[in-house]
Amino acid sequence: MELSKYAVTEVNEPQDLVGKVLYSSWGYDQTNIDFFLVTKATAKTITFVSIGATRDEAGYLYPNPAVTHPQDWKPAEYKNKRVRIYGGNKPFVGIRVSDYANAYPWGGSGLADTYTYGGAGH
Repeated sequence: MELSKYAVTEVNEPQDLVGKVLYSSWGYDQTNIDFFLVTKATAKTITFVSIGATRDEAGYLYPNPAVTHPQDWKPAEYKNKRVRIYGGNKPFVGIRVSDYANAYPWGGSGLADTYTYGGAGH
């Protein structure tokens, strides 16, 4: 699967994120990675769905848009989440996913979780 089309290279407006992947890195004493696919965006809100992940030989995680709603304990769709824009000349978008996690544009490279570094968490 060609993942580069899902990577975010530049964001001028939140609408630039439609069809792109967001990621969230969260955890206490362990690192968890979640991926999301943006399905709709306005200037102020974003709607996205939870998608799966695949692991490469080195243990890094990549999004797998073919698998939607991989964890039944999380919402299948996150609707109308408020967009937060950071930065000056190059806007940086962040979205609050839950009480404990934010999501950010995925840049195209593999991400490390606790498993990547040999741990299984606690």
